[in-house]
Amino acid sequence: NGKLDSIYYYYEKAIDITSIKSKKISTYGKLILIAENNQDKIQASKYLVALGDIAPEQMRIDARMKWLTYQRELGNYEQIIVEIQRMLTMSEFSKEYMQLELELGKVYKAKHDFNLAKDVFEMMVEKYSKKNESAGAYYHLGYIALMEDFNIDLAADYFQKSKDEKPSSYYGRQSKDFLTKINKYETLIDTYKDLSDISKENMPLDSSLVTITNNTDKPMPD
Repeated sequence: NGKLDSIYYYYEKAIDITSIKSKKISTYGKLILIAENNQDKIQASKYLVALGDIAPEQMRIDARMKWLTYQRELGNYEQIIVEIQRMLTMSEFSKEYMQLELELGKVYKAKHDFNLAKDVFEMMVEKYSKKNESAGAYYHLGYIALMEDFNIDLAADYFQKSKDEKPSSYYGRQSKDFLTKINKYETLIDTYKDLSDISKENMPLDSSLVTITNNTDKPMPD
């Protein structure tokens, strides 16, 4: 009947009733999917945390990583920064360190702490190579250079490096799109300059200016 709160309520009651862990995990999975399908990131975050408390290790790690993404999208930046820094000290998340570092940079970028964001991304491209995360770091460096500093040459350099790192990755494709837009922009600027120069060369002499200049008997208007 489209009553989202009732759906949450009855599934939560089902979780409380059952003592079988696999059924709890399965029902939390349903709740997360329902919340995501309804763009309810607050409830999805709540269920991801609850799932992480009872799920096997890999599922728990995946749930925590998705939770970080939702918290960034919800604007809970300080909470995420503290949590990422904690997770980076835990061996359980050792395979996710690159993704955690990238997420930390994205959080600083979302907060408009661009200097801190650049520090994180620059550290990543020094440490990693030919990874999805290093392609992401170059992409975000290019985005900041373009959108915040409007340094087109530097942005194009970063986007090219992102594309070279992982051409078929999400960030590689996004960087390729930005490079295409930058090329089109520069072509338009060059065309405008050429037309402007031609227009100046062919500009006729304004006869009214000649009349005003030569007619010394008439006073100039105020």
